[in-house]
Order: sequence, then C-alpha cells, then structure tokens
Amino acid sequence: MNGLDSLIRLHKWRLDEKRREAADLERLIAQRDGELDALAEEVVHEGEVAGTSDMAAFDMGTYVKGLVDRKGRLIASIAQARHRLTAVGDEIAEAFAELKRFELIAQERRRQADMARKRRETAELDEIASVRHARRESRHRARHEGARDCGDGSGRHTSDRSVP
Repeated sequence: MNGLDSLIRLHKWRLDEKRREAADLERLIAQRDGELDALAEEVVHEGEVAGTSDMAAFDMGTYVKGLVDRKGRLIASIAQARHRLTAVGDEIAEAFAELKRFELIAQERRRQADMARKRRETAELDEIASVRHARRESRHRARHEGARDCGDGSGRHTSDRSVP
C-alpha cells in the first residue's frame, strides 16, 4: 500500500496548493477592493483641495484622468482575480474528489487486509482447537481401551488393581 499512500500524500499536497492559491486570490481581491475604497476617498479629498485653489483646480482634470485609469486597472485586476478564483474553486473540488477516491481505495484495502488477517487468525485458532480435541479424544480412547484390556470387566486399568 506504500504506492497508494504516496499517491494520497501527493494529492493532499496538490489540494493544499490549490487552497493556498485560493487564499492568495482572496487576499488580492480584498487588497484591490481596499485600494478602490482608498481611491474613492482620495478623489473626495482632492476635490476639496481643488475647490480651495485655482492651480489645483487646473490640474484636477489630469489628476482625475489618472484616477480613472487606475480605477479601471483595479477593477480589471479584481475581475481577473475573481475569474481565476472561480476556476481554482473548481480545481479544488476536482482535487478533493480525486483525493477522496484514493482515500476510499486505501480504506477498502485496509479493511480487506484486516478481514484476511482475522480469517487467518480464526483458521489458526480452529486448527489449535482441532488438534487439542484430537489429542483429548486420543487420550480418552486410550484410557477406555486400556480398561477393556484389563480382562476382569471392572473397567479398571491393570495399574488400578489392588494387589491381594
């Protein structure tokens, strides 16, 4: 079963790798969501600053264009990460099903080996009991045949006779 155990370890490792990838993607999505929130706060803050200065108001258009580009990249990154997360979720389900298949095979092999061991033990115990029974029967027959050989019909062995 060593080969099967190795396969199980390999599939557990693959499943763990997929789970780690999913966790990394979830962290990336959370990070990008946080960056989007920070970007929205930055727009509000910069809008307030632009209202206080003509020069800041003049640069606001260029600044907003840059923010829109950054926001678009963040949204695209989030969408891509979510798409990959969905695919990884499917891969996790497949890896888990495959791992379970190997674990069930290993469990069935262990059960069969256990049953075979119990059958062998039972056969050995039956053989021991059979030999003991045969010995007992042999001794019992020998005793009764010895009593018949006494010749006086008393059922005693010759060694049991009292000397007159």
